[in-house]
Amino acid sequence: MNLERLRKRVRQYLDQQQYQSALFWADKVASLSHEEPQDIYWLAQCLYLTAQYHRAAHALRSRKLDKLYESCRYLAARCHYAAKEHQQALDILDMEEPINKRLFEKYLKDESGLKDPSNDWEMSQSSIKSSICLLRGKIYDALDNRTLATYSYKEALKLDVYCFEAFDLLTSHHMLTAQEEKELLESLPLSKLCTEEQELLRFLFENKLKKYNKPSETVIPESVDGLQENLDVVVSLAERHYYNCDFKMCYKLTSVKATTLEKTYGPAWIAYGHSFAVESEHDQAMAAYFTAAQLMKGCHLPMLYIGLEYGLTNNSKLAERFFGQALSIAPEDPFVMHEVGVVAFQNGE
Repeated sequence: MNLERLRKRVRQYLDQQQYQSALFWADKVASLSHEEPQDIYWLAQCLYLTAQYHRAAHALRSRKLDKLYESCRYLAARCHYAAKEHQQALDILDMEEPINKRLFEKYLKDESGLKDPSNDWEMSQSSIKSSICLLRGKIYDALDNRTLATYSYKEALKLDVYCFEAFDLLTSHHMLTAQEEKELLESLPLSKLCTEEQELLRFLFENKLKKYNKPSETVIPESVDGLQENLDVVVSLAERHYYNCDFKMCYKLTSVKATTLEKTYGPAWIAYGHSFAVESEHDQAMAAYFTAAQLMKGCHLPMLYIGLEYGLTNNSKLAERFFGQALSIAPEDPFVMHEVGVVAFQNGE
């Protein structure tokens, strides 16, 4: 029986998001190999991906693999975190790392020049330690301990400078002051951990941190030319315009881009209409709302906003007509009923 071929098939099904097939074969491989650690690990991965969190954790912990392998410890903690058992997840991560049989065997194999088979399926030390810090931060966040969550995210980023999730959680949740954000960026060992992509990472991270700065032309380093139209870069610039109260430019960057990328996306046309409405450009606002109405025939909002624009231009008859259409689609919407009442009041009804 060629177990390696079956193991590759499990990975193949995981890559194809066919998790039930992967789980079926992972279970069979684990039995055929007499429960080798790597096969139990992949079985637990499949259970996790099929949302069987307690079974996945049990598969690892009942065999004490969480005490022998870092990857298994991390996965077991993730299972409890996914099941919202935050304290149990934290207890697993904070578990002492004893000098165990695996480490002793690894030492002997290193001395004799033999290959450690766990290297074929375990993550690298820096990667696993960063992942553990990231997960610990999420757990502290869930437990409302923002101080320790912040510390954990910073540690995760220092261990793996490519870990954008940790960086994003720190910045998007406003866990650091502007000065602390700058200090964090300066403290990252970019030159040590990413010599080739150092300029790229610095540009992307700095771009995220400048949302409160005065908007200016985005200067893309020559080495990473091509990011001008990247969504993250455009959104960062739009945020800077927003925080500097340049709402029109913010809408232009976001709404026009959205309608250009996906012309049939109705909500983008509604947002586009709002950008004109706030500037009292009624004709252009109504044009955008009419486009949204054609795309979203089952939604009452475009009709409601068209009626509002007609009301603002003192055309109560047309306003009443469109409010009536909105009411026929959503007869219990309080906003529509309110506007119908306003028009009736203005008409003395």
